[in-house]
Amino acid sequence: MRFFIFIFSVALFLSFSAKAEKNEYPTIDRVLFVNECVREHGGGLDSLYKCSCVMDYFVKNLTYSEFDNMDASTHGINTTGERSALWRDPKSIKDGIRKLKSVKEKAKLNCNLKGGNSK
Repeated sequence: MRFFIFIFSVALFLSFSAKAEKNEYPTIDRVLFVNECVREHGGGLDSLYKCSCVMDYFVKNLTYSEFDNMDASTHGINTTGERSALWRDPKSIKDGIRKLKSVKEKAKLNCNLKGGNSK
């Protein structure tokens, strides 16, 4: 029985490792980003196509880990009070937010997405 649990654990680990090596973005993160982007840009099918293009640009130009950390930091910096210092003060967080904004601006140009909030 222990042998089967071990084999199952190894197989599970290898399947997660293979996905991580492919730099796959989880569907939920893609959907959340695209929904927020569409909302920021007035909704509609045109915004949906352009925001999906931006997400595709991220997939090609950022690892999922970079995107996830920088996106969380971008949202975390908007918290109020002392809690925002966690996101606001560290240099690595600031650098990550700047990088995400830079990649986002390049993606918007590439995808012809204008206006809206560039968080």
